[in-house]
Amino acid sequence: MVHAVFEIRGCRRFLTGLSIVAALATGATASADDTATAPASGNQNFTEVEARTNPVREKAIADLRRGLQTIWAGSNLRLGTTAVYVVDAETGEPLYKQHDSDGLNPASNVKLISTGTVLSTLGPDWRYQTHVLGSAPDENGTIDGGIYLHGNYDPTLGPQALEELALNLRSQGVTRITGDILLDESTTRDTLALSKIRITVRGGAPGKAALVETWPASNFVTIASNRVRSKKAGRSRVRVSSALVETEGEPTRIDVSIRGTIRKGHTRVLYVPIRRRSTFTGSALQRALQDAGIVVDGVVRLASFSEFNEEQGRAGLIPFPLATHESRDIASLVKRVNKRSLNHLSDRLVMSAARHIYGGPLEMSSAVALMKSWLTTIGVDADSVVLDTGSGLSYQTQLSAKQIVTVLRAAGGYAPGATSNPRAIESFRESLALGGVDGTLRSRFRVPGSKVHSRVQGKTGTLTRVIALSGFITRQDGRALCFSIVTNGHHNHRKRAVRLEHEHMVAELDAFLEDAPDAIAPTLGPVLNPAITSVAEGPGAPTPAP
Repeated sequence: MVHAVFEIRGCRRFLTGLSIVAALATGATASADDTATAPASGNQNFTEVEARTNPVREKAIADLRRGLQTIWAGSNLRLGTTAVYVVDAETGEPLYKQHDSDGLNPASNVKLISTGTVLSTLGPDWRYQTHVLGSAPDENGTIDGGIYLHGNYDPTLGPQALEELALNLRSQGVTRITGDILLDESTTRDTLALSKIRITVRGGAPGKAALVETWPASNFVTIASNRVRSKKAGRSRVRVSSALVETEGEPTRIDVSIRGTIRKGHTRVLYVPIRRRSTFTGSALQRALQDAGIVVDGVVRLASFSEFNEEQGRAGLIPFPLATHESRDIASLVKRVNKRSLNHLSDRLVMSAARHIYGGPLEMSSAVALMKSWLTTIGVDADSVVLDTGSGLSYQTQLSAKQIVTVLRAAGGYAPGATSNPRAIESFRESLALGGVDGTLRSRFRVPGSKVHSRVQGKTGTLTRVIALSGFITRQDGRALCFSIVTNGHHNHRKRAVRLEHEHMVAELDAFLEDAPDAIAPTLGPVLNPAITSVAEGPGAPTPAP
């Protein structure tokens, strides 16, 4: 039941529940169902027999439609255009629709397409791989020539990965590298997924210089000037600046200068942009090797992988992978994308999937082509869709609520076409935010006495004059509704009211499931309980990156 905020509709739902019980008790006879014919998927036996011969079901659906229509026609949604499409998740039978075929902008609901595409293309166990390549060390642990850091456009590559690679080499007995550390000049393939250097300033004894640390550690960054003085009390005022220094015959570096005052025991964290990201990454690897006890005789140098191979060949050396770092699996990364709505990561994942299929560099045009190809496989007319990102961070996007529901049902395993991999299906479902629990829905669906927060899994979308919410609402027994609600053109200062009306609609769906569970089809697949299941983030069966 729905209570508190929804008390008017709650009263009507309570009466509806009593009428259903009374009808069942009197053995009411059948009458024709006025709902639309279900698509040829899901539990067809339920649709063809029970849906046409159950007056109790007709009454429950009619009440649901009246409740949703009241909200849809209300003042908070009237000033914009709101598309709504609700179906039985198992059969695809439409239960309520308004503007369901209109092309609107659903903002971050586009991530449902990009993550569905990625899971279908790469599989949930695929991982990014970053290698250190070079010749085999001799009996003294010395690697002749240089080493090459060769990545795979990993958008999650962090300093810890470089430390892991360095420790891996040291565990193999490597003690010295006689040549240079090489990597490509591309700012994405081999580099750390960082755009800023963190500068931490801590106040010490009054009158003394403050303590300064940089992260990640790198020979590329130096504290050229520390003019921050600690003081006993008062407000801390710290400023930071940086400059790229290029001197002939010397390694390129970033000089950081800080000035100001800081209170004793106080900590300030500031950031400076990373310049020359490839050189910075190579310097971070050099520092990690040194910290692991490996001497590097050479310098950091940018070169293509083919140039490195030619150098090794001229020296009579044969390079091979000496150490490998693997990212978390795609299932874990998709979970981060959809729960937290991470724009950059969603774009990078789908561009990586496109590169895996088509080859070439990372390009959004290839990613869009792959997403449209995937949409075609699940029965969406790709020519009617406007996409230019994998994240939805665009004002050009056009999708209908019906198309979003098609994506959800396919990727969620209710309709054929997306994937037959059970873990891919489970990973997609579990990547959606849980109402009142986590992700972008953490602070929503907290209605006293309502079970909505433990049942709704969804993806939000927000831009100026754009609000969207799409997903599933599921009973413990697996019976589920699939829905998409998209509002465009409202006054931006009314966005909180629009979101609340979307929540009211989902509460109506929850009440419908509570009062009349037999009005929709039982699930034919495994029941996924969103409240207790989670995507495994441990080692899987990685597929080698191209």
